[in-house]
Amino acid sequence: MKRSTLVLLCLAIALAINSQSNEKRIALIIGNAAYQNGGALKNPVNDANLMATTLKGLGFEVILKTNATLKTMQSATVDFTNKITNYDVALFFYAGHGVQVDGENYLVPVDAQLNDKVNCQFEAFNINFINRAFQENQSHLNVMILDACRNNPFRSWMRGGSRGFQAVKNQAAGTIIAFATREGETASDGSGNNGLFTEKLVKQMNKAQNITEVFQNTRVDVLKESENTQCPQEWNMLTGNFYFKHGAVDVGNTNTTNNNQPEEVEFNAGNVEIQYGSISIDSEIGGDLYLDGKKFGTIQANSKGNKLNKITTGSHTIEIKGQENFEQSATVVQNQTAYITAKSSKQLSNTGAAKDLPNQLLDSRDNKYYKITKIGNQVWMAENLAFNYGSGCWAYDNNLSNVTKYGYLYNWETAKNVCPSGWHLPSEEEFETLLNQAGGSGPVAYNSLKQGGNSGFSAPFGGWRYTNGNFNSIGETAYFWSSSPRSDEDAWGLGIDSSHSSAGLSHYDRSVGFSVRCLRD
Repeated sequence: MKRSTLVLLCLAIALAINSQSNEKRIALIIGNAAYQNGGALKNPVNDANLMATTLKGLGFEVILKTNATLKTMQSATVDFTNKITNYDVALFFYAGHGVQVDGENYLVPVDAQLNDKVNCQFEAFNINFINRAFQENQSHLNVMILDACRNNPFRSWMRGGSRGFQAVKNQAAGTIIAFATREGETASDGSGNNGLFTEKLVKQMNKAQNITEVFQNTRVDVLKESENTQCPQEWNMLTGNFYFKHGAVDVGNTNTTNNNQPEEVEFNAGNVEIQYGSISIDSEIGGDLYLDGKKFGTIQANSKGNKLNKITTGSHTIEIKGQENFEQSATVVQNQTAYITAKSSKQLSNTGAAKDLPNQLLDSRDNKYYKITKIGNQVWMAENLAFNYGSGCWAYDNNLSNVTKYGYLYNWETAKNVCPSGWHLPSEEEFETLLNQAGGSGPVAYNSLKQGGNSGFSAPFGGWRYTNGNFNSIGETAYFWSSSPRSDEDAWGLGIDSSHSSAGLSHYDRSVGFSVRCLRD
C-alpha cells in the first residue's frame, strides 16, 4: 500500500513539474536611459538587457526595447497586449524615469520634453495601458515590474506633483505589481552596472521559490544593501502559485520506513554575463576625459582615435573638461564601437582672437556639429543627418560605426520630423532647384553632388534599407528623402547612383530607409 502511494506521489510530482515547464510565457521589457532632453540615466538599458537574458533563460519569449520613444513604447505595447491571451504568463518590466501626476503613473520615453505636467498625458506612457490589458487577461497570470522611481528630472513643474509612484488603481485579479520602492519614494540607479532593485530581483528569480518569495527576498536584499533607505513594494492579487524557476525533486532515495523528507535543493547562483563594447573619441578640444563622472586621462586637442575599451553595454556620459567643455551621452552595444566627435565651438583667427566657427550647424538635441554649404540661394547640410530619432531610423547593417560616416537611414514619416529647429526636409521643388544649380539631372549633377564634387554637397554613398530589414548598395548609391508625397505609398526622393554616374529625382516606397539632408529655413 505504501509503495503504491509513493508511486502515485511521484507521478503527481512529475505531472506537476511537466505542467509547469509547458507554461507559455511572454515578456515585454523596456529600458530607457539616453533621454534627449536631460535626465540621462546610467543603468536602465543594462537592467533591461539583464532582465531579458534572465527571462529568456527561464522560458520567456521576450520583446525587448531600449531607449524607446513614445511611439516605440506604444507600438511594442500593442504587439504585447495582442499576444498575451495566448500565453499562460505575461510579464511587463520597465526601467528608467517615471513620474506621477495627479494620481496617474507615467513612464517617460526618451523623446519626452514634459515642459509642464499637462503634457504628461500626451508625451509620456500611462501604465494603465498595461493594467487594462491585464484586466482583460484575468484568467492568466500577469506580472508588472517597475524599476521606474528614479528622481524626476523634470523638476520645474513638480510643485503640486509627488515623488515616486502611487498604487495602481483597479488592479486586475491574477496580477502582481512590483515597484522598486515604496509609494512616494525614489529608487537607486545603482553604483555598479545595474540598478539595485533589478540586480537583486534577477538573483531571486533564478532560485526555485514561488513568486511571492521572490519579491519578499528581493525586498530583504535591497533593504540590507541600501541600509534600509530603499524598500521595494508589491501589490499581490494573484489567484495561484507561480515559479520563475522550478526546482528538481529527488524521489529515488525516499525512505518510506522513517518517512524522512528529501534533502533541500541547494542553488548556487551563476555569474551574470557582462557585455562590453567600446567608445572612440575624435576631439578638437583638449582637456581631462571623464566617463560617467570618473576621470580616465587627458585628451589632446585635434586628436583622433582616443579609445575607451571594455565599456559595459548601455548608456554612458562622456565629458571633456578644459578651456572648452564637452558633454555627450553614448550608447554602447555589445562588441561594437560607439563614435563621438568633440567639436570646438571656437577657432583662432590669424590674430589669435577667438571667433565662432563658420560653415557649421550645431544640433542642440545631441550637440553634434555638421558642415554646411551654400549652393545658389540655398544653405544645405554638407553631411548626412546622424540624429538618433529612436523609431524609424537605422544604422546601416545595424552597425553604429557606419553612422559616423553615413549618418542614419530614416523612413519617410520619420524623415519629415527629424531635422533640427531652423532647418527642414527639402521639398521636391527645392531638390529640383539644387539639381539645376548643379547643372541639371544626370552626370553633371552627379559629379557636382557626390562626395568630393565641386558643389560642396558632398554626398557619401550610404546605401539604403529595404522594408524587410535588409541593407543594400553601401559605397554605390545615395538616396535622400524629400518632404513631398507622390501617393499614399510613395514619396519623392533624390537618388545619386555611382554605377550610372547619374543624379535625379524619383519616387520610392515610404517605408524604405534613406539618408536625410536638411535645408535651412
